[in-house]
Amino acid sequence: HRDLHSFPTRRSSDLMEIPALIPELPPPIIGVEHGGAYGTTIVIKPQGSDTIRYELSSDATEPPPVSKGSPLIGIKGLVCEGRPGEVTTYRLRMMDGAAAGGMPVERFISFVIDREAPPTPQVVKPGTGYASPDSMLSFKPNPGTLFVSISEDGRGPFKAYEGSMTVGKEDEGRRYYQVRAYAEDEFGNRSHEMQAMEILVDRSSVYVDQAGRPGASGSPEDPFQSLDDAIEAAQAQGKRFIYVRGTIPMRRSATVRGSLKIHGGFEIGRAHV
Repeated sequence: HRDLHSFPTRRSSDLMEIPALIPELPPPIIGVEHGGAYGTTIVIKPQGSDTIRYELSSDATEPPPVSKGSPLIGIKGLVCEGRPGEVTTYRLRMMDGAAAGGMPVERFISFVIDREAPPTPQVVKPGTGYASPDSMLSFKPNPGTLFVSISEDGRGPFKAYEGSMTVGKEDEGRRYYQVRAYAEDEFGNRSHEMQAMEILVDRSSVYVDQAGRPGASGSPEDPFQSLDDAIEAAQAQGKRFIYVRGTIPMRRSATVRGSLKIHGGFEIGRAHV
């Protein structure tokens, strides 16, 4: 340094050594990462220090500054469990209270514990209890992985859903299937199982109803209005059965080639088979 008060007289420079103020390293911990997401209880433990004090919030707000009255993270660690059915956002503020000869450094960590189950699966197709001729089953997008069971007795194994699924086999006749499903996220949170859905799959029949309409498709949801239309459609499409409900007119004669069975009284529902 140089004494400026002696200007314009020039004096020799003197040297003075000033020790640098070295900041302490952030408090070392294990068990959590900044920005981490977890699906179960975590335990945050100090590493190499038993004097780390902290403040913690579990509502995403900033904790108050760490002080001498703040609790210590003991050797058993700081346990964070989250809240059942919720995504809990934690913010942790720490400082090593034993920092001496240096500048204590605060450390901030944010993380979440996700214990919120994904939504219950919802079926898109079919929208009712009858599967159209393609017999495809599909679900609305879900943030979790869907697991689906399709069986006649409702006790079939669950398999991961990877896209639209075919229900039943080719031309089995009139069959009912039970569809069950649940969703599970990456943390193992599992949704409620959807209400079991009963689906009628019938690739072998056409349907007639006194409340039907001309030009119908012949499905249970869109039945023919007359028996002659149903017979002609069954012959043209290679169907083997006709199910009838109500008093049905026969407007014109129809020729039956091969085997064709006509059954009275149809409903979509196992109790009406």
